[in-house]
Amino acid sequence: MELILLIHFASVIEHPNDSVYASWFENGQAEVTFKAKKYLGIEEHEHVESDEWFNIDRKGNRIE
Repeated sequence: MELILLIHFASVIEHPNDSVYASWFENGQAEVTFKAKKYLGIEEHEHVESDEWFNIDRKGNRIE
């Protein structure tokens, strides 16, 4: 269910590209960025960096 919400949130905002990233929900919130820089680390784990993060709730509302 959480993954579906993240995909739905990204499509509603209309940013269908690789620079969008949303973390898994933790304590009812997920971190989101529209300016993600993704890369593989030494052990080939994906890492994501951004200077512009914000949180959303499970309904896709931005949390201030």
